[in-house]
Amino acid sequence: MMDMPPNSLLKQLKPSGASCIKSVGAGVLLGLCGFVGLADSRAQADPIPLSVMSSLQPGTITAVHHETVSINGKEYGFDAEVQARDQDDNHLEVAAIRPNLEVKFHVKKNESNKIDLIIVYMPQ
Repeated sequence: MMDMPPNSLLKQLKPSGASCIKSVGAGVLLGLCGFVGLADSRAQADPIPLSVMSSLQPGTITAVHHETVSINGKEYGFDAEVQARDQDDNHLEVAAIRPNLEVKFHVKKNESNKIDLIIVYMPQ
């Protein structure tokens, strides 16, 4: 390599250097696209089973207490693994629930006063 003129050496390095930069750039772009896709997938909740969907009860939040919520005047607790979602099926913090919001909810099979899934219709 020492016997080659500098221009020849540059010509040999240029294609591989450019393709390396293109590869790195493409990798970064794909990585960013994958990260954005991952962020979107985390926002979306897992699908609700049909058996649960068919047993959702409609209601309106009438009061919010420290660890319970009243829906249509009846008080319910939250299961330790409660799933709260908005109308677009995104995860929602239970703390976002407030009076006068429309909801659909599911109570645990063996505990009729524990909500394990609640869909909150947030104002748009």
